[in-house]
Amino acid sequence: MHRLLIVEDVTEDASVLMRHIERFSRETGEQFEVTLRPSAVDLDPDAEFDLVFMDVGLPGISGLEAAEGLRSFDSSTPLILMSTEPAHAVHGYEVGALDFLVKPVAYQAFRPRMQKALRHIAGQGNHSIAFGTRDDRRVVPAKAVVYVEVANHNLLFHLDGESEPSVARGTLAALESELAGGSFVRVSSSHLANMAHIVAVRRDSVEMTSGDVLYFSRPRRKAAIQRITDYLCASE
Repeated sequence: MHRLLIVEDVTEDASVLMRHIERFSRETGEQFEVTLRPSAVDLDPDAEFDLVFMDVGLPGISGLEAAEGLRSFDSSTPLILMSTEPAHAVHGYEVGALDFLVKPVAYQAFRPRMQKALRHIAGQGNHSIAFGTRDDRRVVPAKAVVYVEVANHNLLFHLDGESEPSVARGTLAALESELAGGSFVRVSSSHLANMAHIVAVRRDSVEMTSGDVLYFSRPRRKAAIQRITDYLCASE
């Protein structure tokens, strides 16, 4: 049983989402317990949910503001933002959103995002990256890697919560191949970024949760931005 929270003030939009959830349940056999809230004012920090759908255009406290509040006490629950404006998708990185839906939500768009969310829920904390350092071998959760860079023919793993990078043997090309299809994107010849840790996307760079800014190389910029956009807002 998966516990879902829908924060949506428009009755018809909430009803559409509920119908999609019921249809998805019939088709897949997955079971859901759904809590519906018309605003973010009374969100309970003690309530536990497996997945949150949040409308960006909420009255009073906007969906982005509510998402920031949610992240202040919950950094891991997957969040899917919803809006009538596709341009809002990029702001999802600021609040660690897993995905984005354009309203009115079509079932053809909803289904793959729900599948993605369930895969994320099932895989949280399970996928790891192993690498050899000068002294030993480390195994870390992929989600803990903020970004990897090349320096002096070594790989530097910048890990969440660690002030100094772990220095490892290997090549960025081999690591990129190993992580293909996941949350990592090559932004330059020297940097592989974890899109789950991107907090801002700019014309020439991305900002990471660590505060570091990684600059696109000119040949990789277009493909990297498209990859980043697809990660948050998958093609319908």
